[in-house]
This record gives sequence, C-alpha cells and structure tokens, in this order.
Amino acid sequence: MFSGTGSSESGTNLYHYVEYAEGIYVGYRYYETAAEDGYIDYSSTVQYPFGYGLSYTTFDETLDSVTDDGTTITANATVTNTGSVAGKQVVEIYYSAPYTKGGIEKSSVVLGGFDKTKLLEPGESQSVTVSFAKEDMASYDYAGIKAEGGAYVLEAGNYEISLRTDSHTVVGSQTVTVEKDVIYNDDNDGARSSDKVAATNEFDDVSFDDGITYVSRADWAGTMPTERAASSKEATAEQVDALENPEELDYSSDEDVTFGANNGLTLADMAGLDYDDPKWDDLLDQCTLREMELLVGNGGWTNMNVNSVSKPATTECDGPNGINNIMAGVTGTQLTGQSVLGYTWNTELAQRVGELLADEAKAMGISGLYAPAVNIHRSPFGGRNYEYVSEDGLLSGKVISSEIKGLEDNGVYGYLKHFAVNDQETNRDNGGLATWLNEQALREIYLRPFEICVKEGDTTAMMSSFNRIGTTPAAESTALLTTVLRGEWGFHGTVITDCTMACSTSDVNRALYAGNDLELNLLQDMRLDESTTSTAKGHQVLRQATKNILYTVANSDALDTATPTPYGFQIAFCAVQGVLVALLATYYVRRHKKMRRWREQRDTTTE
Repeated sequence: MFSGTGSSESGTNLYHYVEYAEGIYVGYRYYETAAEDGYIDYSSTVQYPFGYGLSYTTFDETLDSVTDDGTTITANATVTNTGSVAGKQVVEIYYSAPYTKGGIEKSSVVLGGFDKTKLLEPGESQSVTVSFAKEDMASYDYAGIKAEGGAYVLEAGNYEISLRTDSHTVVGSQTVTVEKDVIYNDDNDGARSSDKVAATNEFDDVSFDDGITYVSRADWAGTMPTERAASSKEATAEQVDALENPEELDYSSDEDVTFGANNGLTLADMAGLDYDDPKWDDLLDQCTLREMELLVGNGGWTNMNVNSVSKPATTECDGPNGINNIMAGVTGTQLTGQSVLGYTWNTELAQRVGELLADEAKAMGISGLYAPAVNIHRSPFGGRNYEYVSEDGLLSGKVISSEIKGLEDNGVYGYLKHFAVNDQETNRDNGGLATWLNEQALREIYLRPFEICVKEGDTTAMMSSFNRIGTTPAAESTALLTTVLRGEWGFHGTVITDCTMACSTSDVNRALYAGNDLELNLLQDMRLDESTTSTAKGHQVLRQATKNILYTVANSDALDTATPTPYGFQIAFCAVQGVLVALLATYYVRRHKKMRRWREQRDTTTE
C-alpha cells in the first residue's frame, strides 16, 4: 500500500483519511509497469505474478490469431494438455496500450479478457476464443490532457494483444492499430457503446486534493512515497467546511405526487415490465405517504410490506460466503471466501455458486442477500479481502456478474457491495473514513467490477459503503449513485446502505436525495425530516426510492415465496427489532471504544 492513513480534527469530530496515492498502479499494474520502466527488478521482487496458477498437469498454448473488426478485439488460441492427467487451463489475453511520457497514465499491461477450457484429457486440445470491446482499452483522462472535463480516450497507436500464462509471461502477441484518437465525449466521438451517456469528471472534489502527489510512470522516483504517511493530517479549511457543512438540499419543485389512488394494480402486475413502463406511475399513485416512509426507512434484514399494492414483507440477510441470517439464527452452506472463487477464474462455477445460494435462500424464505461483494484487493491487508475477488476489476466483475446471474435467474436479488472504494474496516466510525483518489483510478480500477455487474450481470440491487468519497458519504453521493450508476451505466433497482447501526456517517434524508433508496436498519423513518416528508420534492424522492425497491422485488420470486404480513404485526416486529438494534449498537460502541483504548495503549508502548 503506497499511501497511509491520517486524521484531521475539527471541533469534536475526528475524520480519518486514506489517500490512494498509487493512482492506477494497483497490484500487477504497478509491478509490471515499474519493471518495464526499469524502476524495479522484477525477478527479485515478484514471486507469483497475477494470473499464475498450478495444475496437476501441463499445457501447451499457442496464439493462433488476433482480429479487429473495428468494435471488437478477438483472440483465438489453442490449448493442449501435454501432461498425464486431465485438467483445465485459463486462457489469459492482455493488452498493452501506447504510452507517452507525461500523457494519460497507463499500465504497461492490462487484462483484456479470459476464458477457461473444458476438462482436457491428456493429449486433448481445445480452441478457445476470447473477445472484448475495443473501447474497453480506452483510458480515463481525468486530468484533461486530451479531453477537457474528462473522458475515456482510446489513443492512436499500436496495441499489443498478447496471450500470457500470467501477467508477465508472454506466449505470443500480435498488434492492432488505432489510426486516430477516439475521444468518448459529446464534443468528439460520443459515449462508449456500453454507456447511456458519456462519462465526464464527476469527482473533481476528490481527485484534485492539493496534498496528494499521485504516482506517475513519467517520474517513478519523484512521485513514489519514500516514507510512511504521517499519523495525523490537518484538514484544509475547505475540507472542514465540506465535512461539517454539506450543501443544502434543493427542495424546489412545482409538482407534487399522487397518493392513495385506486387503480386496481398489484406489484405482481409489474413483473417483467420495463422500468419505464407507464404502468409504474399508476401503481405508485396507489401508495400512501406513510407506506413510502416506512418502506425506505426499515430495510434491516427485512423489506416492509406495502398493502396498497399487495407487496408482502420479505426477508433479507447476509450471504457473501453463505446465507447468514443473524436475526433469525439461520445459516446455510458456508462456502470458501470469494477470493478463492476468484482464484478459479471460472465464471461457470461462479454462476453455480449463485444458483446454490438462491436455492438455499428460497428454501429458507429469504428473498434477498447482502451479497456478493466485489471491491478490489488494493493491498494484502484489506479488512474484507476474503469477501472480495481480486486486485483486477475485469476478473472481479466477470466472476461476480456470473454469480449475480445465478442468483437473479433463480429469483433471488443480491445487493452487490460495497459501492465504492471500501478497502479498510478501521476508522469508519465517528466522522467516517474520507477516501481520496483520482477519478482515473476510481473508474478504471475500483468502479470497474460494479460497472461490469450492472452492464453484463443486470444486477437490480446495490449496497453503498460506509466510507466517504472525499468529504461526501458514499450513501449521500449523487455523483456516484445517480450520475454514474443510473445515468451512465443504466442501473435500475435498489441501493441500500450498509448497516447504519454500525456507522453514523450518512443521513437518511440526504441519502434519499442522492439516490440511496433503503436504510439497512429499522425505524429510520423516524429520522425523516420535513425536507422529505413535507415538500413536493421530498415526495418525489420518496416515490422514486419506492419505485426502485418495488422494481427489485417485482423482478424476483419474492411475491411467490413471501407471506403477506399484517400491518400491526409489522410495526410490532419493527419495535422488537429496534430493541435488538439498540443492544447491538451498544455492543459495537463498547467494542470500538475498547479497540480504541487498545490501539492507544499499543501506540504509547511502541513510542
């Protein structure tokens, strides 16, 4: 980990910082690029390259052809089992983009696509085709080197397409040429084909912090940190103001919404309908204001009933490594960590994992899981690495989008988590962990697996993270949850917070306005204020969040497996859960205080 953590104290709040000073040079991207540029000696630094794997047999691989039809890069390879026992091999295709010193930062090699062979008997061969979009080789120009205001740019030049047994060992390569720069913005070549609108800078307030020098291959020695980051850091006046005085919500709206209409529709009528189908408006007109308030504010291990549209209460629970309902004391088959699934590079196996989880969930009356998880292994010390797949966004996205398909094709929705840049468990309480990074790293590394799961896995549920992105809590980030997730990628469905009883960073009202639909806690409707409950804009926000939640549930098997719950029972249930939440919250507070005292004693002893 190139950067460290610090804290900035203002008034009674302590805000912790983590700075991703390494930029895009995460994992193999650093080692391969630094070695190519002569900054490190690869053989004495790296023992096991990314993509390295062992087998009980041996394989011979050849790169047969590489074609470019203008939109798709296709590599054809042949794999032969040259050993004495049956086995499978991963075909790994990488690309190397042209780099100009001082230009857009680029890793010397990036995983472009992969596939796994069938079980090959000794002497058996298989032809494998790996394809990926040509536009996927574009880099994000957040600094405006070629696109003012930021854009994905596919720079002119030669791109080496290589078959490798790992990120370092080349089997064969061929070159494709891009004749001129392709700039994916409205002023030039339009959005990428996979985007609904062109991506532009949305996180300048996070990228351009004056105190961060990002690592650059134009000057490895001059930009690489040489000592551990200071244990504390003084916030700038602007940062303190943003942390403690967020912008006022915009309540202005001329049009209120309809409540309590009698249109004769039920949620079951919405199953399979397009998100923009006009019937949704008729259905939402039937909901009452109080139903909407209860729905968005009570998402802790349950999903409230909405009687006006015949939506039953449903059960949701943890499950990245197996179903774990802490409220009911119910557990399912506990699997190895998601990281082990990532080691297989096997998307078919990942889909089967999703199917297994879905079958068990439905057997237990569970409609949704707080899973799977898809954050990046930024370092070996990530607090949730066992729940995450890889240091590479493409591998992570492909594996987990397959698991998502296994879940959702079998009627269970999974809240993909933790959106976004969540790679440490410490220092997340009090004022929350402020994460600083540039937008190129954010988009190319940390958002990439979520993007793939939205575009290819068609996920209908997402969980925002505890941390702040810059000074803004992830659950309150309009840029993240509305502009990028829904506007650029076309996500339709629910965003839920991470468990708010364990972290008080976000505010339910601001979260709703930003596009965070549901609180993973109970009785949070009591925290809704007049900006949400008594303004036309607030009513629109509640209606939108309600639609997103109902859309997720309608496109699952929840309506077939859940049992409608009487309103009075639901309120009593919430009250009981509220007591449990209070007890658990007390436990977490005491644990955090105990850990803080332990760290202080440790630091004092060390000094």
